[in-house]
Amino acid sequence: MRNKSIYIGILVILLLAAGLYYFKSGSKTNTLKKELSNFAVKDTATITKIFMADRSGKKVTLTRVNTGEWKVNEKFKAKSSAINTLLETIYGITVKQTVPKTAFNTVVKRLATESVKVEIYQNNELTKTYYVGGPTLDFYGTYMILENSSVPYAMWIHGFEGYLTTRYFLEENLWRSNYLFPSNPLDLASIKINYPKNTDLSFELNILPDATNSKAVSFEVKSLKTGKAVNFDENAVKAYLLDIKEISFDNIANKMDPKTKDSTLALPLLHEIWVKDVHGKTTHIKTYPRKGRNGQLDEKGNQLPYDLDRFYGAIDAEPDLFTLQYYVFDKLLKPLTYFER
Repeated sequence: MRNKSIYIGILVILLLAAGLYYFKSGSKTNTLKKELSNFAVKDTATITKIFMADRSGKKVTLTRVNTGEWKVNEKFKAKSSAINTLLETIYGITVKQTVPKTAFNTVVKRLATESVKVEIYQNNELTKTYYVGGPTLDFYGTYMILENSSVPYAMWIHGFEGYLTTRYFLEENLWRSNYLFPSNPLDLASIKINYPKNTDLSFELNILPDATNSKAVSFEVKSLKTGKAVNFDENAVKAYLLDIKEISFDNIANKMDPKTKDSTLALPLLHEIWVKDVHGKTTHIKTYPRKGRNGQLDEKGNQLPYDLDRFYGAIDAEPDLFTLQYYVFDKLLKPLTYFER
């Protein structure tokens, strides 16, 4: 990808010059020129990449992997709900009103200094670039301007009450999907879970493909402690694998101070998890208790040392800890006895 300039200082000069000409020329603000107001992309199925950046240096690249699947900065699976909202916005934006002369210079200055640059690629070709600014005074419109245009507009989506700036956000973690494992059980190769406090419950589940039928698999369940295979209930295995797609993290604890992180990682492990997919990628998670919250008391009314609802997870190659919910992870954290018959 060619080098993207996230600084739009030049745009300040160009837009102000064009704006001054527009203002002095007496152009009618109710005249819409299609080439200056055509922000929407109606064939969103052809969009292969969206690049967004601001003057502060924040930027994000969203890339289509295949139908219904996107990646964030070529690293993480993107959150489908956020992608769908952005695509719906790109499809539906239309002009709400032109900018009155009394506000024209102010709007242009703010677009030049406080906007988000949006580049849209269709079939890997850059086809549209525009800048997204702040809301109109009534908060029902959003100021935008196409690149190389001298005329900003207040844009909106019919039927939506609010402004659109918040849909063009740049924080990588907010675009990232919370789901940790493949959604299709056929994409899984193995799952291992170690319970350090009770290794008798630790297990390894292998999903073995059928050499003659790509949609058929068989299973193997072993004790992680002994390495020996056990007799298992196949229905229990299938139900378990279907629940894997529901496993997600709560949030990324990226505001945790280093001392708290170090003290958390020094605590005894709760679980150690390995999930391997058919492509050989392994997600390795170590989990740790989280300090008890106010209001969580034992039967004697004493503050509990550890949180009953949430705990922390450390994922290989990730700099921050993740907050996890027992309610969600209990579907994954089954003991060996759950499969045995």
